[in-house]
Amino acid sequence: MQAETNPRFHRALASLRNEWHEAPWFVVLVIVVVAFVGPGMIWAGVEAISDVF
Repeated sequence: MQAETNPRFHRALASLRNEWHEAPWFVVLVIVVVAFVGPGMIWAGVEAISDVF
């Protein structure tokens, strides 16, 4: 499925553009927080799953 025909992707991109025009600092803040927290959450998930098995 191409990105141009995917309505969810199109809505998400339009929302991101709207947020960028409203408050670009918020978009940058979210990206920075995800960059720092994301790997830790993935590591914690892998550890939790590996402890189960």
